[in-house]
Amino acid sequence: MSKPPVIPKYEFTGETLLYEGVLLQQIVAIRDIYTHHDYMPANALVTVAGTVGGWIESESSLSHSGGCFVYDDAKVFNHSAVHHNACIRNEAVIANHSMIYDNAIVKDNARVDYHSSLCNYARATNKSLIKNHSHLSDCASATNNSIVNSAFLNYFADIGKDAYITSREDYLVIGNVGSELGIFTAYRTKDKTVKCTRGCFVGTLDEFLEEVKSTHGRNKYAKQYKAMIKYVRTMMPE
Repeated sequence: MSKPPVIPKYEFTGETLLYEGVLLQQIVAIRDIYTHHDYMPANALVTVAGTVGGWIESESSLSHSGGCFVYDDAKVFNHSAVHHNACIRNEAVIANHSMIYDNAIVKDNARVDYHSSLCNYARATNKSLIKNHSHLSDCASATNNSIVNSAFLNYFADIGKDAYITSREDYLVIGNVGSELGIFTAYRTKDKTVKCTRGCFVGTLDEFLEEVKSTHGRNKYAKQYKAMIKYVRTMMPE
């Protein structure tokens, strides 16, 4: 049984933009665009017909299938592409043989560059840079001026301010910790120090322990966190 034909979901507005030496074309949705996420009802409406989008080099830059779209002033070019239910927003860029797919999100001023990719709910936001054959997956998140350079980031890793990841040894993810059974991520920074994220917290290991003391005193969660930080320091010495 043959698959039904794919109905085009966007066209070019006729506006063009020369960006980094590449001529880009602006898009506009010509039909309502629906998608499916695990946390949304099937066939959820994500883009309304008439929505003016961002800039792509050609139709190979953005699939007509699924709920994927290029929004705002975002740009996709030089053999790069957006597929499935992925989206790119704001002033983000995907360039130079890179790709986002599944349910990945790239937004703010983030950039995915040089043969890099995001998939499976991964996110790159707030001036993060994913480059040189890097790959983010499994709900991994890079934000706040973080850099992932020739590395893989996965398993709910959440790297924050000034992160610099070049290998799997530059970050450590520990799950089911604390009173909320949350995710803790320790990561290397550009100056080789170690910072960490846990929920809304972003800071050094010492600052995290001070936050733990203030919140948990000497209860069992405080003891768990102290043991965890000792393990982190063994695995990622500064």
